[in-house]
Amino acid sequence: MQSKNGNDESHNQGRDCMQCHKAGGEAGKFESAKWWNIGGTVYSANGIVPSVNGKVYLYTQPNGQGELKYAFEIDALGNVYTNQIIDFRPGLYPYVVSATGGTAAMNSILPHGKCNSCHGVSTDRITVN
Repeated sequence: MQSKNGNDESHNQGRDCMQCHKAGGEAGKFESAKWWNIGGTVYSANGIVPSVNGKVYLYTQPNGQGELKYAFEIDALGNVYTNQIIDFRPGLYPYVVSATGGTAAMNSILPHGKCNSCHGVSTDRITVN
């Protein structure tokens, strides 16, 4: 199960998805398929309006370089999520491409898939033009 361009069934933009989408979490109580390994929200450059229908790529080097390991679509509400098992070793770097071709990169190693546990809390929201 993962986010898809055009799909509008997700919710709670900007909140830490893994608060509920985990074993023992509110969503996880009903169905283990809803335990997310990646979950977050992407916003347009203003940081307020969700950036919809783009893609998030996970590479082995910063700025969309190295080997592409995973690719996920951003849904119609700006959320990206998956229950796919993600191997975070030896290090993954997110690279976001908006529906209009704008890009954004995280230049440090992704420590986990709980994007909104940091972004919008202790660091800026994920934004892309």
